[in-house]
Amino acid sequence: MTVLDLINKPISTNKYHIYDIDELPKIFLGIKVKNKLDEQRFSIKSIYNPKLIAHFNQRSQLEPAFLYGIEIAPKKKYKKVLDMLNNKMFLNNCCSYDKFLQTYRMLLTSVGLSCHSCYSYLCDGTYPIDVEHLTKISRKNLTEEMNSGFEKMVKKNNNPFYLNLYNFNLFVLGKTTEYNNDFVVSSV
Repeated sequence: MTVLDLINKPISTNKYHIYDIDELPKIFLGIKVKNKLDEQRFSIKSIYNPKLIAHFNQRSQLEPAFLYGIEIAPKKKYKKVLDMLNNKMFLNNCCSYDKFLQTYRMLLTSVGLSCHSCYSYLCDGTYPIDVEHLTKISRKNLTEEMNSGFEKMVKKNNNPFYLNLYNFNLFVLGKTTEYNNDFVVSSV
């Protein structure tokens, strides 16, 4: 099977774990998985306990995002910010995207964080943080991993160099506004 074949092949969604709503929010260091190539091109070493995660975001509709990476246990200082992101008042963002982004950036700035290089991932339910803040947020010291460009975390393989470029991002996975709605399924 060629690289092009893998790009056009869908992922195996049954491999992905969905967090229970009561487990949210979570901080996740990883990549977005868009196709079979993303699923297979590299593997994080088992000592990091890598996970395949499906998380739902609210864009024009409720849709899944597929991620591969590791959970990050936050320092106590950042738990309050995580809880604020899951707060119904923050989620009720019936405002423009620009206003939502501005509010989110102000919240991050208040605790010395930012999302300058990753704000395009911001949507209701997924809140990105610049990866440069990983060592500031994480209880576990991941300085060596960051300094290696995350190469220390990933198993060696025989792929061409361009398939081994890792675009790791930090994501806060939280509730979406849809989690606050009660759905009723009517019988037909």
